[in-house]
Amino acid sequence: GGGQAVFSHGLGYLTVLDTATGAVRWTARPSTAWPGVHIAAVADGRIVVTEPNDSGFAVTMAVLAADGCGATTCTTLWTARFAPFSLEGALVAGGDLLWAVGTVEGGTDSGLHAFALAGCGAATCDPVSSTPGVVNAGPAIVHDGRLLMGGSIGVTAYGLP
Repeated sequence: GGGQAVFSHGLGYLTVLDTATGAVRWTARPSTAWPGVHIAAVADGRIVVTEPNDSGFAVTMAVLAADGCGATTCTTLWTARFAPFSLEGALVAGGDLLWAVGTVEGGTDSGLHAFALAGCGAATCDPVSSTPGVVNAGPAIVHDGRLLMGGSIGVTAYGLP
């Protein structure tokens, strides 16, 4: 939206182009993972990216301002870290929350985690709420005040905090 297109490339680079001219508006390198970052969600003025899960290191979810930072190179607004190979479900933004399924770094159990999309005032943020025991999440959307998540045995609806 906003006359721009975002794509990932190289070793963790993200580039935003002006759709009318093709000119680069801004770039970022939210990760150094190979082969690059996965654009997981673009919503509510934010771009959410994750590292690939094949690195064997902690997986980082990074959030950037969709309109950039006023410079040609931007940094992340905030990040969250997940245990290696544990970021399982698609990320989905809804309202002022960002949802992810996996095991947050330092945790012992997979769960459904809600993060404040605006961040927490620090470089690394913890979830604002978690539901333990959620694994193998499928496609997810936020609709009518609920998070609807597909899975291997059907659809589960979660109330928003």
